[in-house]
Amino acid sequence: MRTLTLLRSGPAAWTALVLIPVLVWFSAQNTESTIAYWPSISSQTTIVVGFISAACGAGAAWEAARLKQGGITVLAPARGSLSVAVLHLGPVAVLGLIAMIAPFAVIVTSVASTTGLPNPAILAVSYSVILAHIALGWYVGARMPKLLGAATMLIFGYLWGFWPAALGGLPWLRHLNGQGVTECCGLDQDPSIRSLAATVTFSLAIVAAVVLSSALRHRLWRPLLSLTGFTVATAVALTLAVPLDFQGTQARDTALRTCTGQNPQICLWPEQNTRR
Repeated sequence: MRTLTLLRSGPAAWTALVLIPVLVWFSAQNTESTIAYWPSISSQTTIVVGFISAACGAGAAWEAARLKQGGITVLAPARGSLSVAVLHLGPVAVLGLIAMIAPFAVIVTSVASTTGLPNPAILAVSYSVILAHIALGWYVGARMPKLLGAATMLIFGYLWGFWPAALGGLPWLRHLNGQGVTECCGLDQDPSIRSLAATVTFSLAIVAAVVLSSALRHRLWRPLLSLTGFTVATAVALTLAVPLDFQGTQARDTALRTCTGQNPQICLWPEQNTRR
């Protein structure tokens, strides 16, 4: 199918017209806590992941319901449901990537120039959350009416994106939904590897379960392997996340500092060298 046809018939292009301007505006209003330190700049993008994942999950559910209603898998059985999913969810995945880049660009322009590069781990983990919602939306949308599936993913994506951060008694939940490093980082902090690993493991558990459910044709093995893979990966994610507190940070390597003097000794991080 031609790319133009996919964009015209799918939800990605129409969703982008609303989602991108809203994210740009929202990000411009929330740059006060950002400092000229790439992990801090990168972590600010996780604030909007809840909006992006909800919109992308709803778009995936809409597309799945539309294709089911049209009987696409029956008309082209040789292609398989997984290849059909990859083709039609491609624009939604691209939308999620653009929706991450747009607010990131806004946040970068709001702070002074800094050394180094954006933190790839934070951005990759945030994108894994979006992909998990897309996969889950595809699964849910194929089993619900078109509007109901999209509405379900929109509401679920929003609640899962922001509700765990408000729970004082279960702080580890925020390390599963991608919000664990939102308040990272001071100059003496790095994003917690444990928090990022918990998020990406749980996200991949959802993606793997949906992929296995779509790829396997055997009626017995399909739910068994999907559920087993999801359970094992979720157990690993919980093992990583439960011991963590609210802050998804860890101490930064002090060897990166440049120190002068003896009494007193003045130590500066690389980001402070231009003002030493």
